[in-house]
Amino acid sequence: MFIVATISKNSYEPEKIKEIIEAGASILRFNFSHGTPDEMISRVKVAKKVILDLGKDETVKIMADLPGNKLRLGKFEPFDYLVNIGQEIIFKSSKESKDPNEFIPVNVEEIGKLVKVNQEISVADGSPRFSVKEILSNDSFKAVVLNNGLIPNQKGLNVGQGVDFLDHITNEFLAHADVLLKIKPDFIALSFVNSLDYLKKAKMILKEKMGIKKLPLLVAKIETEKGVKYVDEIAKMLMS
Repeated sequence: MFIVATISKNSYEPEKIKEIIEAGASILRFNFSHGTPDEMISRVKVAKKVILDLGKDETVKIMADLPGNKLRLGKFEPFDYLVNIGQEIIFKSSKESKDPNEFIPVNVEEIGKLVKVNQEISVADGSPRFSVKEILSNDSFKAVVLNNGLIPNQKGLNVGQGVDFLDHITNEFLAHADVLLKIKPDFIALSFVNSLDYLKKAKMILKEKMGIKKLPLLVAKIETEKGVKYVDEIAKMLMS
């Protein structure tokens, strides 16, 4: 059994990493969505030194969790935008919004194509929730707030199966793959794995980018219904 602990902005310092390891973590997971390739090299280097200093290099491992094409909200002020039941909100493909009352930005193109009228969606950890009322264009839609809450800046937007239509081998994915050989992770996690084709493509690219024939252990994150449908085939390919 592995105990996976995520190392984030609150735990990048050596002392925090030491506490996490001493608490029982056996895999330190780094979310590559939250840093540049150079930043991730530096952060993993710090963690590896702590592991070595503790004499845990045989038992504590590093996981590089590569970014998929996750739908995230863009930037807006205030950082947390208060919404109430019955309020109508416009979501629009954009990196930022000067006024969330005008629209909430979503950092993916053609967000209007990824949702359907009457579909329920949510942000962050599932609250608040919304019901899609109207598709305004390929790049925008209107939704009604279903419960009071805060829309947090730059958090995830959950649209169900819409994420299956996105290409998860992004430029960000490729940029991080370029430096993986310098990091030498023990595990590489792939986001939104939902088909054998995606897994084959990711494995081929990683081998090419890292210049190796045998990859570190891969972790397929099954995050959609389509992924669940093919989970047995995906598991077999991971072992091959």
